[in-house]
Amino acid sequence: MLLRLQTRLSSQRGVTLLELMIVLVIVAVLAAIAGPSFQDTIKRNRKLYTLEDTLALLSYARTEAVTSSLAVTVCPSADQVSCAGGTDWSVGVMAFIDNGADPGGGGVANDQILNGQELPLRIISNVRNGVEVIGPNFFAFDGDGGLPAATTIQICDDDGPTAASAVVLNVSGQLRTGIDSNNDDIVDGHCAPATSVTCAAYVCP
Repeated sequence: MLLRLQTRLSSQRGVTLLELMIVLVIVAVLAAIAGPSFQDTIKRNRKLYTLEDTLALLSYARTEAVTSSLAVTVCPSADQVSCAGGTDWSVGVMAFIDNGADPGGGGVANDQILNGQELPLRIISNVRNGVEVIGPNFFAFDGDGGLPAATTIQICDDDGPTAASAVVLNVSGQLRTGIDSNNDDIVDGHCAPATSVTCAAYVCP
């Protein structure tokens, strides 16, 4: 009985300081290797989710314009009530039915209203941390789903244009993601000839 107890106790010995230090060193090395890769994955996912949210809002806005035969305006909006003006879509975005009296979204009474304010059809409250979205100060799909002009919305982070993505809309209102058609490793916007996004105001040459 005593021998059995001694054997059991000896098999349950604790971890030595040396063994603990070895484990900590291994964990630190693995963290150093995996850390940057993990951060890159997070950044890519943030941009991907923002791209998907933007595509979904624009697709819905165009569909609503065609279904209702009414203009639907899309613009940056920090309060989901009125257009913010400017090109920073990172503050949030909204789409709303607009009769054309106030294409910038000023809250005119004969638009679709709620408590005296523009009634948004769909919103993006704000974009994910570290992602910047740059687009026009507003545009409106007409009742046929078309646009007055083609436009580009850029989705960027601190890695700049080489890591950017884009949503491109043609005058028919059709959406697509930006592609690198001139082989400079940067996606292009709507301009012809192909013009890369800049993560700043997008201007055709």
